[in-house]
Amino acid sequence: MLRVNLAVFSDDLDPDQIQRQLDMTGDESWWKGERFPPPGEHRKRRRHCWKLCSEEPNDADAGLELPAFIAGLLARVKGRENRFLDLTRSGCDVCLEVWFTSSTIPALHFPAELLSTLVALGANVDIDVVMTT
Repeated sequence: MLRVNLAVFSDDLDPDQIQRQLDMTGDESWWKGERFPPPGEHRKRRRHCWKLCSEEPNDADAGLELPAFIAGLLARVKGRENRFLDLTRSGCDVCLEVWFTSSTIPALHFPAELLSTLVALGANVDIDVVMTT
């Protein structure tokens, strides 16, 4: 399983305001204070969030296709880099979230063009690898 999100987190701007600033619709969002699963627990979201999501169930090691998968998600925001950077400058956190499973310790390689795009967005990167046997 490979899941890549481009998320915007904010203490002040709600998902609708973020969407208007980006001039694009997200795939997933939540509001600060909203309760979230698992049911029965009374946890609340600490921040507003707007996300673009991409997920691909796959039995192969996701680390091998990761750069292309990330590039595909980032292609959806092409031409809007300054809008994301403006959100970062106004106190929002833009983050590329990567979650995947692997049967071996992956060697991760990120081409310069991909890194340049992340810098242009003002994005942080969070990578979680779940090892399988």
